[in-house]
This record gives sequence, structure tokens and C-alpha cells, in this order.
Amino acid sequence: MLVRLVGGARDRPRMDATHDNGSGRAGVHQLDPVETTAQCPPEYLVSQQARNHFDPESAPLWTLEETFRHSGWRAGRKKVADALARTQSSHARQERFASCGAHARVWISDAADDGSYRWRVSCDRCRDRWCVPCQRERSMAVRARLRQFLALNPCKFVTLTLKHRRARLVDDLRRLRVCFAALRRRKWWIDRVKGGVAILEVKTGRDGLWHVHLHMLALTTYLDARQLSEEWRAVTGDSFIVHVKQATDDAAGYLTSYVTKGLRELIRYDADKLDEAMISLKGVRLFQTFGAVKAKDLKEKVEETDKALISWHCLGTLQAVLASKWRAYVWLQQELRTCMNRSNAPP
Repeated sequence: MLVRLVGGARDRPRMDATHDNGSGRAGVHQLDPVETTAQCPPEYLVSQQARNHFDPESAPLWTLEETFRHSGWRAGRKKVADALARTQSSHARQERFASCGAHARVWISDAADDGSYRWRVSCDRCRDRWCVPCQRERSMAVRARLRQFLALNPCKFVTLTLKHRRARLVDDLRRLRVCFAALRRRKWWIDRVKGGVAILEVKTGRDGLWHVHLHMLALTTYLDARQLSEEWRAVTGDSFIVHVKQATDDAAGYLTSYVTKGLRELIRYDADKLDEAMISLKGVRLFQTFGAVKAKDLKEKVEETDKALISWHCLGTLQAVLASKWRAYVWLQQELRTCMNRSNAPP
């Protein structure tokens, strides 16, 4: 995120690349050393091993940190936490979920040529599929990869559905998986589709029955919807509703929106439905590749030259920064809240 600081030069923190703070690296000028420092506080330097094994005693989630990362879905987060307990999820998983957002630190980059700065907020992340902020970050990362993939490959946006029936969610998920595998083995599909990526969507209709859909980007130049409907009916026995259209530049965003959209809808269900969804989706991939497309083909290509030019400096903990003179900038809280909901920890 690129942000221009407003106000007079006297009010702005000045970053000078020629300044050496004793460590051989550029430092932060005009900051109160008590409130903010160029070095991350030792008590907030968490090793990767510690991040994977959260302890509520050592990783407290302050109200401020919780507000910044989880204010948009506080009620839903309480529902998920209760569901994790009811479904007897592991204690370690519940701890990670409860501590998501802890140890928040604010980082600032060196000043750009136009005097602007980049902000980053790093924190502990549970990466649980039922955590909306973590899934939003994941969908943003997948979206960037899919956009690069679409720029190099002609694709069709395809949706496969199953006929509504009174069945358990786990049975519908198994049926969709088996039928999609059978479709990919048919000669008609093999001759036309080389591979692709697929995202699972789970929701309920007005009738209260589970509806499962498979949205995908199929690597092909032409796919007849009528023929696909016949092939899908042949493998399912009763389902024939499919959708096929050309994948545009917006297809990546539309496809990955189902990651958080479906999650929010599931969280709004009653306790029994939420518990069933949590148990049934355990071990089920929401995002998958198939055919000639492999996960390595979707790795985002980052310009190492641009990454190497950015130098990051830790201003301190989130609470310390917002309690300091930085709060004079009225836009800072909104900018930091946006950072907390994005995957943008400093390199």
C-alpha cells in the first residue's frame, strides 16, 4: 500500500537512507525512542516454531489488536470458536484461532522519491479456513496468481451443479468429487480440456437443503455448454445444469470471491448446520488444480529487484504506535486496519 503523508514537513517523520543507526542500516528520524523504535521489541520477536504452537499466556490478544483484525465479524468469530469447541477440534487449533491477530507490529518503508511511505502491519495468523481475515488474505494471494495464469492461458469459466436432494453434506461432497473425477476421465473431456483450477462453494437454499457447486477455470479454447450438460448428466445420473462462459480479466476475482463469500454464509447458519459443515469439510480442499495444471504453475512471480529496493523498519507494537504522536494523523487507523486484513507482512 502506497500512502502519502499529509501535513507540514515538521509534522512528518523523515526517513533518511544515508543515516546509520549503528547497525549499518537506515534508521527512523524524529521518533520518540520510548514510544517507537527502529528495532522490533524483543518480546514481540516470535520464532516460527512459536507461531505454530500458540499459548494464550504468551500470545495475548489485546482488545485493540482484536478490533483491528476481527471487528468486521466479531459475532461470527464467536460462533466459529464455539463450533470448534463443540466439534472437538484440537486444543492447539483452538489456541491458534483465539490468538489470531496477536503480536501486531507496525512497519514503515524508506521514503520513496515522491515522499510517500509504505505501511505494513504484521501479526500472528491462525490460517484457519474458518477465519475470515485469514481466508481473505488467502483469496487475495490466489487471485493474484490466477490473474497471471489467465494472462498466459485461454480459459473458460465453468460451473457444475448437483441436483438438490435431501442428503447429508458429507454425502453431497463425496458425490461431487466422484462425479467430477469421472467427468475428467471421459474422452469428450480429455479431448477438449487440458486442465484447470477449481473452487468449491457450499451453501443452502431456501428449502434448507445443501447446495454444492464447483466453479472452475478450464484450460480450453472452446467448450460447448449443451454437450457438457449431457456429459455431466451421464456421470451424475440426474444433474444437467452447467454454465460455461469466456473467462475475462475479472474471472480471477469472481472465482476467489467464493472463498470468503461461502465462508460467511456458512457462519450465519444455526449451530447444527455450522457444526455439520465444519465436520464435513474437514480435509476437503476448497481450492484445487487438475489435469496439466499444477500448483507450481500458479506461483506468483515477484520482481526480486523491486522487493530488494524496499527496506522496512519496525516502529513498535500496534498499541504503542497508536498511543504515540502518530495518532495525530487521522487516516492512520484506517490505513493500518486495511493492512491488518491483508497479507502484507514485511519481508
